[in-house]
Amino acid sequence: MDESLAQIPLPDFAAETPTDAAKKLNQHGFVLLKGLVTVLRCEQIRQLVDLARTRAAPRDYTAIHRPQSRKDLPLSLHPFSSIIADLLECQDSLLGKLIQRIAGEEARLVEFASMTILPGAAAQPVHQDVHMASADQDANARYLTVFVSLCDVPSERGPMEIWCGTQNMYIPWKGTEAADISDCSACSEQSDEDNGPVVAEDYEVEHEDELTLKHMQAATGIAQLTVGAGDVYVVDPRVLHRGRANLSLIPKQTLYLSFEESAKHPLLGSTNSILGRYSGRFTLNDLRNADRRDQKKNLETETKRRKLDSESSACIARGQVEGTAGLP
Repeated sequence: MDESLAQIPLPDFAAETPTDAAKKLNQHGFVLLKGLVTVLRCEQIRQLVDLARTRAAPRDYTAIHRPQSRKDLPLSLHPFSSIIADLLECQDSLLGKLIQRIAGEEARLVEFASMTILPGAAAQPVHQDVHMASADQDANARYLTVFVSLCDVPSERGPMEIWCGTQNMYIPWKGTEAADISDCSACSEQSDEDNGPVVAEDYEVEHEDELTLKHMQAATGIAQLTVGAGDVYVVDPRVLHRGRANLSLIPKQTLYLSFEESAKHPLLGSTNSILGRYSGRFTLNDLRNADRRDQKKNLETETKRRKLDSESSACIARGQVEGTAGLP
């Protein structure tokens, strides 16, 4: 931990209105939306994620920093359609209105995945998830990642740590391939089979280069996201951050989805954790209405089924009457 930067209390980042949420997101690089998802819903999501992981092959996971014990798995949208629609519309559409205000209702879904941080996971180096294409702020698309915490995250369970206010600092993208990010064996203290305590102390903060260090030192403070199950935090992934070590015996599980503004230059370096069949297909507006479309489709299907059942019953009844007409 950088002793020169103040640890900012997490409640300072919470918001209850779209206006306040947008203000804090633009100021700090993230905002906390408390309790958007019920504990019961979190359990349902965990079960779906666990099922997806049991069916996944190693090639299905996305390349990230410290991949040996951080499992980033793109997910099928279908089992989650009602969950996503509820999330984007709950509490007077706080989350949906925030995303629309920042990135527009035509913002494209560019990531949909789960992140599981295994016990013993080492801390990540401080990094950005995406980089601006140019130093001209207005030329770059806005990009937001929505994280849904599926469990309580105390300080020992690998919370995200954010260097506040660094999202507008330009760090040129070096063109690192995803494969280079994935191959962290040289800088990781553990493997898939070694899920014991990490070797490196969690306060030993690594960074990618001197420019990153310079921007870290210019941050307005550090926030540690020790959130509860059902809390949602929306992050501008240009902000400098890292996942801390998971020193607990329990995995940290998160569902996340990312949206990118469609009318401007795309940001660089995203891992694009989304199944290929969804790439570029869905907008914020599509997902907000998905559940209503499914309900309408299900209603139409049920209406047709009942009509067919009724017609079938009528035919059977007529046949029985005709078949018995000549009997005494």
